[in-house]
Amino acid sequence: MKDRVAEEKWYSRPLDWELRPNRRAFLELVGAGILITVMEPDLLGQRSAGPQKVTARLHLNEDGTITALSGKVEEGQGPRTELCQAAAEELRVPIERVRMVMADTDLVPDDGITAGSRTTPVNVPNMRQTAATARELLTGLAAKQWGVEPAILQVQDGVITDKSNSRSMTYADLAKSKDLVAAFAAEIQSGVALTPAQEWKVLGKPVPKLDGRDLVTGRHKFPSDIVRPNMLYGKVLRPPAYGATLQSIDLSGAQALKDVQVVREGNFVGFLAPSSRLATQAMELAAKTASW
Repeated sequence: MKDRVAEEKWYSRPLDWELRPNRRAFLELVGAGILITVMEPDLLGQRSAGPQKVTARLHLNEDGTITALSGKVEEGQGPRTELCQAAAEELRVPIERVRMVMADTDLVPDDGITAGSRTTPVNVPNMRQTAATARELLTGLAAKQWGVEPAILQVQDGVITDKSNSRSMTYADLAKSKDLVAAFAAEIQSGVALTPAQEWKVLGKPVPKLDGRDLVTGRHKFPSDIVRPNMLYGKVLRPPAYGATLQSIDLSGAQALKDVQVVREGNFVGFLAPSSRLATQAMELAAKTASW
């Protein structure tokens, strides 16, 4: 009963921006298990402004292959493969026919940063909607040329077939159509019919990583492999505990290292060098002399 009264008193405190319960009070309040989540329905950094056209994310090439575009970065976790699977599934083509262009800001849409495991729940559905919209547009073009209803046509392996008379038309054929550019200028339809999961043939299936060979051989370039002219690497000296104050530090050893720059502003101490290893060396030299 005493604990409950104490808890109610804690709750009854005025809720203002200065309310900072100590660690013990916080743990007593929430109990043994803690789950802290932040839910935001529309993360600004994860979406492009306004409706997008199909051409923002998808291009059909004259050989029947598809170029898919994504603002995400391949860091080894596999977004290139799963986004290609999403496009291949809805376009009804083998995954080998999809080429993915990622993170080239001159070409791709703004998909925000690659972080927080957002590619799968946000960008895969977007790619599916784009590919499904493109499939319907391509089916519509074929139906228009044949003078039939799109609903009677079937798409498989990049081939659109009219089952009533066995005539067919490939994506490569439609890529040469003068009507394709205008068709793909249409907006991506959020309500387009997507392939049900139980009918998936590519998406959700185990496939070799498309860039697996490059990852294994070291040919793949990660963001950390990017080198620019006169680029410097930085390291920051972190305090040993939250709220610790830097009382003194001897920076002479770090400053004596060739090509090292030291930045000091209050508790902040940073080190710049032409290589990450040299910046780390400077930081470790200074850390030995720090008093917190």
